[in-house]
Amino acid sequence: MNEPSTRSSLAFVYASYAARYLYLFILIPFYGRVLGPTEYGKVLSAMSLFGVVWLLTNYGFAVVGTRAVASATDTSSISAEFGRHFKARLLMCAIGIAVGLGGTALSPVLRSDPAFGIIATALGLVSTFNLGWYFQGRGRYRTSVLLEVAGFAISLAMILSLVRTNRDGLLVLIALLVSGTLTTVASYLIALPSLDRGAIKLKGGLSLIRESTAVFAASGIGVVTTNASIFVLSLFATAQHVGFFGAADRIANLGISLMTPANQVLVGTVSRRLAIGSGQDDAFVLMRKSLVAMLAFGLAAMAVSVVFAPWAVPMVMGAEFGPSVVLVQVLGVVFPFAAFNQAARMYVLIPLRHDAAVARVSIIGALITWVAIGFFVTPWGGMGVVIAKIVGELTVTLATVIIMLRDRELRSIFSRGNHGRRQGSVGVDT
Repeated sequence: MNEPSTRSSLAFVYASYAARYLYLFILIPFYGRVLGPTEYGKVLSAMSLFGVVWLLTNYGFAVVGTRAVASATDTSSISAEFGRHFKARLLMCAIGIAVGLGGTALSPVLRSDPAFGIIATALGLVSTFNLGWYFQGRGRYRTSVLLEVAGFAISLAMILSLVRTNRDGLLVLIALLVSGTLTTVASYLIALPSLDRGAIKLKGGLSLIRESTAVFAASGIGVVTTNASIFVLSLFATAQHVGFFGAADRIANLGISLMTPANQVLVGTVSRRLAIGSGQDDAFVLMRKSLVAMLAFGLAAMAVSVVFAPWAVPMVMGAEFGPSVVLVQVLGVVFPFAAFNQAARMYVLIPLRHDAAVARVSIIGALITWVAIGFFVTPWGGMGVVIAKIVGELTVTLATVIIMLRDRELRSIFSRGNHGRRQGSVGVDT
């Protein structure tokens, strides 16, 4: 099977993701103007809980699965991996249910209307079985993206037709749950005919959980920390203040999410090139270009957020969201660090299987972020969470740079021709 060029795959994925950004550009102003800060705060608290449930139950499986499928050479191996993933996700659903129900009970914002938390938990469990990792591992980027675009179209149509007043926040979550369920079922109907049914066994779930622990620690813990920030704020603040911070966080995340499509292409592409002896130098070239491009993107996004926030936030969200402006500007500082960290983690360290080293860095960054939130959230509310995010990302950046400078293999990525690369070192991480 000929691998599509990285450039054409990236071009298609980013072009297709235009639908995602259009979706967000329509809905974020819609939520702000129709729901208002208080009801939007409830929706955002529920969506934050959904994100935590999803990330915990996914537990790094997506990265491990993409890497395994991309490296597999026969359908039987891919099918066995498929069955192993299904079993592992079933096992992790117990944790997801406990976290979702517990989070609903803990948050005053969600406890006042528990249906928000219950539907958010269900949405997280459905999303756990998303097959994006499988399609990306097989190089079927178009299938993965088109399914996601279909989901956006379904939920957008439902939200715009059903949500009418500042009491309709629950309908937003219901629309997302329906859309997620339909597209997940469709993905299995598409995937199963291309698999060896006899090789799909619901076993190996515990071994996959063990294998994914380092990857989850490396990439998942930091993302859980980021997604949990709105939920954590809901423990201490009113729904209205959650709405102000959440609006700023959503706008900032639009910039960060622009990096997501690259993950779909580059993780699998780098892993496939590393699996072929003749493609290892090409993989290193791709790593270098990705690091430079992502860092440049982060700096540009920071400049845009600082300069345009005073004009863009009131225009997008409405005059009620004036307190969100300064939060967006300060959140812009996160962009360069987040961009570099993602590129180093997803396109360099994890494909080279330095999972344990990245896990240590991510755990340290997450712990420092949580400590900073503990110090800053009570006196400063949403701004305290913003400062904690900056501290955490800066910590991860500094630690990652130290790792890359101290390791000879990683230093050789930046040497023309990679002559200093240690043969046989891929896949070994002490």
